[in-house]
Amino acid sequence: MSEEKHMSEEVDTWSIEQCNEFRFCKDQTEVLRLDDKGFHYKGQTVDDAGEAYRLFMNWMKNSIELL
Repeated sequence: MSEEKHMSEEVDTWSIEQCNEFRFCKDQTEVLRLDDKGFHYKGQTVDDAGEAYRLFMNWMKNSIELL
């Protein structure tokens, strides 16, 4: 099989959809999600910006400590 055909087949197997969200997961479980509807922590929407910031920074701190 030619390299050109092989590359074409690989591209055809991928489905890339535009998604306006960021997901942060631990062990394949979503913990944080930022999307057009807001900030979500463990499945609950957080409306308070200060609380969302605190939760996000706590997530980042804990993630860095694991490295």
